Amino acid sequence: MADQHQDSRTQDSHPKQTGTAPEKPETTSGWRLWLQQRAENERSNLRLFVSGAAAFFIGLGSVLYADQRLLPSIMQELLAASGLVLSSAGALMALTGYIFLSFSRIFRLTRTDEKHHD
Repeated sequence: MADQHQDSRTQDSHPKQTGTAPEKPETTSGWRLWLQQRAENERSNLRLFVSGAAAFFIGLGSVLYADQRLLPSIMQELLAASGLVLSSAGALMALTGYIFLSFSRIFRLTRTDEKHHD
């Protein structure tokens, strides 16, 4: 009985070979292709960055307004909380846009370098 349990354990520890190539390179190239396509859309990335920065500063302004101008109340807390949410979402949007703009620049530089080497 113990031998059967050990045999099944050793069989399970070795995956069966199907004769096909692993799909990991396709996933990596698909990811890179998506990243390049997203990075090439510079106008959209710039719009995302600017919109995110605007949302961040509007949210920050509402938090500061609630802190400086409103008396302690539930309205002050709601305004500060909504400002915090808006500011956080704006920061994420701006960060995403900035990262894609940076990738766009990197991809453009690497393509230029490849053309010079040919």
